[in-house]
Amino acid sequence: MLYRFLVEQTALPDGRRLKFTGQPGDIWYLFIAIAALSWFHEAANHLGVHRSAGLLGLLIGAYLTVLMYRWACANVKSEDGRVDLSFGGEPLAYLGWTLLLILSFVTIIGWAWVGKFVMQWICRNVQGTLKFDFTATGWQILWRVLVFGLLTVLIVPIPWTIRWFTRWMVSQVSVVPSPAATT
Repeated sequence: MLYRFLVEQTALPDGRRLKFTGQPGDIWYLFIAIAALSWFHEAANHLGVHRSAGLLGLLIGAYLTVLMYRWACANVKSEDGRVDLSFGGEPLAYLGWTLLLILSFVTIIGWAWVGKFVMQWICRNVQGTLKFDFTATGWQILWRVLVFGLLTVLIVPIPWTIRWFTRWMVSQVSVVPSPAATT
């Protein structure tokens, strides 16, 4: 449902709408594997298992996430069927970005800029008839996440806050024609 929502909020520069054709049953095993990985990670923490298990969990998580991105991109179509996308990012590169994001929390605010670069990396690795770019700045991400956090303390506005933040994040992804598609 999340991928369908995000994709269907996107219009191409020529006005065509995108649609998402994937079904959860297509990759049910990924959903189960991600849930199981989370459970094993939590169980390992309670049992005091060696920290290298955490790194192995991050590596497996990165691999599963990249598989999810590949599935999602392959299922994005346009109304006229001319859009063909794939995700070319590698799990080790995604793992590197994940580790950098974790480390950046030490700086208190640096995670916003790393998050921006992660989103740009994801957009650059979508290949096909369209290219994508993430245009938000670190400052824009930082202040919105802080406002988001403050508003969630009030509990009642949580649904509207999630909608506000999600719409803003989606609006920061711009669709640009692929050079290969224009030649």
